[in-house]
Amino acid sequence: MASAERFKERVLETKPKAIVITDLGDVIENMWNVPGHQLSTNDLDLTAQIRVARRLYLEILKLLAPLAPQVYFVSVPSNHGQVRTGPKETVGSLDNDFGVEISHQLEDICVNADSAVLRRVKFIRPEKHQETAVLTVCGTKLAFHHGHRTKGGINGHDAWWANQDHGRMPGWDADI
Repeated sequence: MASAERFKERVLETKPKAIVITDLGDVIENMWNVPGHQLSTNDLDLTAQIRVARRLYLEILKLLAPLAPQVYFVSVPSNHGQVRTGPKETVGSLDNDFGVEISHQLEDICVNADSAVLRRVKFIRPEKHQETAVLTVCGTKLAFHHGHRTKGGINGHDAWWANQDHGRMPGWDADI
């Protein structure tokens, strides 16, 4: 929340036309990511993580949504947020992800909110069976994905981009 408060101060100075709030993955640390030690490294159990993440994001939306005419919440699936039945055993499609589910919960809250400001927040997620969300805001096309898709960090980003481009996958023609 301290970061959100600092961002609010910046927004009050710059008065942007749009604010993009992102969950680029791993907001939830699943209990079944790696064999053996995952349960002992999490300080919150799964339901507590979901509850805390949802509450924090809702507070951030309430803080920032009044400050710009357009507000977007972008969420993408991630390797640690995937629903699993055991170590590395994913279940269902790519969007079967706890972080993506939190964005659906937030959208349900905002759509039904008494606040007109919260009702106008737009939620952006990848299309079914995709991992990249695309949003055009203020004339700039943005592509969002989780870091596990660009193995090798920034050095692996060019391979990800080439695969998106050659396959005409979501975000292949993004500006950023």
